Amino acid sequence: MSNKEKLTPEQQAERTRGLYKNLERQAHRVFRHDRSGSIDTRKPYYAAEKRFCRFLAENYSLQNLKNVEPRHFYAFAKEMKAKGLSTSYIYATLSAIRYYNDKLGGKNEMPKDNKELHLEKRHPGALNRAWMDSEIEKACRVAYEMKGGGDHLDIIAAFRLGQRFGLRVNESVQVKVGDLEYALRTRQFHVPRGKCGQRRDIPVTTKEQITLLEKLLAYAKKKGKESGDYLLCDNHENSVFEEKKRIERWISNHKHKCQDPDRASKVEPGKKPRATKRLGFHSLRHTYTQKSMKDMREQGLPEKKVQKEASESLGHHRTSITKIYEE
Repeated sequence: MSNKEKLTPEQQAERTRGLYKNLERQAHRVFRHDRSGSIDTRKPYYAAEKRFCRFLAENYSLQNLKNVEPRHFYAFAKEMKAKGLSTSYIYATLSAIRYYNDKLGGKNEMPKDNKELHLEKRHPGALNRAWMDSEIEKACRVAYEMKGGGDHLDIIAAFRLGQRFGLRVNESVQVKVGDLEYALRTRQFHVPRGKCGQRRDIPVTTKEQITLLEKLLAYAKKKGKESGDYLLCDNHENSVFEEKKRIERWISNHKHKCQDPDRASKVEPGKKPRATKRLGFHSLRHTYTQKSMKDMREQGLPEKKVQKEASESLGHHRTSITKIYEE
């Protein structure tokens, strides 16, 4: 009989907690000192590695992350698949495990090929994930009417920034008053730190964009904000992270009030079917891209230039990516 079998359930649970805490500390050392990539990549990777730590503690009593083997990797993938988690989610989690194994100097190389997992193929771009304008208007109305209006103006502002400029949620919460002033002055909305720290400039070409910038600037001035202040949150240490989570929670909790129940049937001939699940802040980037590409085509721009301009505005710098965002 093994030591594990001799333990009472309470003792085993306590032992598992101890094993998990030990593994989590090892992962946290990597997270604390790692400066590669952006924080918006590092945090999900750390969260994924902590889930793996819990799995290892509960199923293998592993004490050192350097001793992770391919069998542990495959077993965790199999468990995620059995839970019905999406292929994209599983791929992202496995990428995080590989990343941490490399950073820790693991004794065993993790499998690079996902074919043996027999996961469903991903079909990025198969569905139109854009919010419809009517849904965005309803979301802004719902936010404004909550608690008598005013308490959720940051939600409305964030929605509008995503809709008119294709900003990611983390980019929206980092917008400063000075960025609005610069955009109105130069007709270029500068994003100083996008995904992976990339900079980009988004053309300010439409009346809707200019009107939004003017309204947001007036809103900021009314609140007494200066050029160096964040538009949507305070300037204390954790305000950006807290504001991002607040926006994501609001969408998760209230999108059912805004989403058109008949959106799947509102599709023009020859267009992609509309997604009915997993609409989030990122879906506003789809809305922005479709609108900006339509505008450029109506102006008579060559298709190659339309694709390139859309790609640059999104910060991907690859025209192949725009196919995912098109309708």
